[in-house]
Amino acid sequence: MAGWEEAAARYQSEAQAVLAERGLPTTWAELREPGARQPADRLEGLAVQVVAAAELLAQEVERGRVGRALDRHHDLLAAHEEMDILAHHPEMEETAVTTRRLHRNLRTGILRNQGGDRGRASQSANVTSAQLKAAIDKEIKKNPRHKITAVRDTVAEQFGISRRWVTEKTGSYNPLK
Repeated sequence: MAGWEEAAARYQSEAQAVLAERGLPTTWAELREPGARQPADRLEGLAVQVVAAAELLAQEVERGRVGRALDRHHDLLAAHEEMDILAHHPEMEETAVTTRRLHRNLRTGILRNQGGDRGRASQSANVTSAQLKAAIDKEIKKNPRHKITAVRDTVAEQFGISRRWVTEKTGSYNPLK
């Protein structure tokens, strides 16, 4: 048995254990039967995804479809990883922070915003879109030949925020058009 087969079998047995302790069917055939009880929460849903992905992976390998088998293996790994996080941190389900980005950050050890200390909250509290539009107009009057990107860069530097935030706050505002 190859390493990926052992891992798939182990992940499937872990998911089946979660389903069994919650009174759900544990095999793919039982889960697909009409009238089978549906998963009630995110953890149960992920356990069903793991069982389904393991079964579909076996089918694709049997048919010799390598590309699809790799896709199914990736689905299996992603669902198992998220299920494992929820199994060990059940409070995450209640607080609606079960997003893929948070899970990725937990896996990689990143627990802060990627943008550094200039997060959205601090940027939005300091500047209004009207202030940004006025600053853009003023900058265009000073330098009428500059492109809107350069103008937004200058305005962003004036307010100590990112150009992307200026674009998000002002939308498609472009007095040069």
